[in-house]
Amino acid sequence: MNLLLGLVLLSLFANHGHCNLRFSDENRFVILQLTDVHYGEGDDRDEANINIQNKLIDLVNPDLVVVTGDIVSGYEYRGQSNFFKNGFDKFRSSFSLKKKRYAMVPGNHDYECDLSIQEIFNLAAADPFSVLSQPDIKQQR
Repeated sequence: MNLLLGLVLLSLFANHGHCNLRFSDENRFVILQLTDVHYGEGDDRDEANINIQNKLIDLVNPDLVVVTGDIVSGYEYRGQSNFFKNGFDKFRSSFSLKKKRYAMVPGNHDYECDLSIQEIFNLAAADPFSVLSQPDIKQQR
């Protein structure tokens, strides 16, 4: 958990002021962790995931959501066009709707589909609710 928190803080400082996260007046900072949401396993499951994310955000009211991998189910990838982006758009819809910031680290199944590591981070870096700055990563598949 210390490593995860360190990565989140590093991504915040790397943003050079892009992200404006603060402790509350009660000196609290609430983090909600999500993992293995696995979008791309069918519209019904994706819709259920969105609903669960929305309910968790409403219940916890986090200052930051940290997502630790497997945003999509790369093992379901069969050459579909825009597979990762479609799943990612569903995944991030909760943060846009609820106006919540998030940080993400891709998981092993995120790399099994149509985007490289750099392209995945480019998507996150372009999202106004992501705290990630665009990392300097060597392109891999």
